[in-house]
Amino acid sequence: MGNYKSKLSTGQEIDHGVVIIATGAEPLRPEGQYLYKRHPNVMLSLDLDRELARGTPRVKEAQGVAFIQCVGSRIPERPYCNRVCCSHSVENAIRLKELNPAMEVYILYRDMRTYGERETLYAAAREKGVLFFRYAVDDPPQVTQAGDKIVIRVTDQNLGGDPVELPVDLLTMATAIIPHQNAPLAELYKVHLNAVGFYSEAHAKIRPVESSTAGIYMAGLCRYPKPIQESIVEALACASRAGTTLSRDTLELDAITSRPIDENCDGCAFCVDACPFRAISLLEYVRDGNVKKTVEVNQVICQGCGSCMATCPKQGIYVAGFTLEQLGAQVEAALGLG
Repeated sequence: MGNYKSKLSTGQEIDHGVVIIATGAEPLRPEGQYLYKRHPNVMLSLDLDRELARGTPRVKEAQGVAFIQCVGSRIPERPYCNRVCCSHSVENAIRLKELNPAMEVYILYRDMRTYGERETLYAAAREKGVLFFRYAVDDPPQVTQAGDKIVIRVTDQNLGGDPVELPVDLLTMATAIIPHQNAPLAELYKVHLNAVGFYSEAHAKIRPVESSTAGIYMAGLCRYPKPIQESIVEALACASRAGTTLSRDTLELDAITSRPIDENCDGCAFCVDACPFRAISLLEYVRDGNVKKTVEVNQVICQGCGSCMATCPKQGIYVAGFTLEQLGAQVEAALGLG
């Protein structure tokens, strides 16, 4: 922390003290699903945003528009909720009804999650005549083409499982928000990824925008799907934490770091490979006419995780405050053996 160097694509190098990762995410593009990429009037939510902003003829002249929620999300591969799709679709449904009150607008959903104050959007949509159909995860809607129309067949759970057929002119899919290819950047900065590929914070409650590597902070969709208001709050938190670091003349190091035991170390380098922060380096020097191999720990980089101590087969390194003798004494005291 405090000693980063980045090289821009222009070739310019910048020295900086902290890093804020805000690389965002992207929508899932399910090729072929629900006629996507096979029918020009099947689009993603962001595509409909652009159509509404431009006021295109196919939006103005549409007599029926449908939204299908949870496309590619809340499934075993992506068990998370996007947290924005329900509100987004309901908001666009309202805009369509305001554009043409006679337009038939349908929202096909699994669970409607316009949480918080966004519940007012759901109520407003119902008042304007937007129709909601609930489908089951194991019985998704079926989409076919009939002439110029897109026909959606869905088993509505709210109607006791009766089948419903909806002919529409436009179909919008609320697809999963998926992470970028974050692995290379995570490896570069020693930042952890969760099971689905988003960046993971050091602690959800205590250090919500910090990574496990000191001086690296994260905000926005790169961490998990969220509304823009939450991204702004995280950005402010990152700015505050960065300011706290950059305003100091000196930084205090944590005393809980790894310490090599030179007489026990034979330079096997197991700990070098195990260190997730690359804080350990292998050294060679001559002692008494013989080449001696040992390791050196960069106390600034070391986070005291203990991976090296757990890996070393010869007790050649330990974490300060957690020697085997200290750990043994704690166990004996807990058992009342001391």
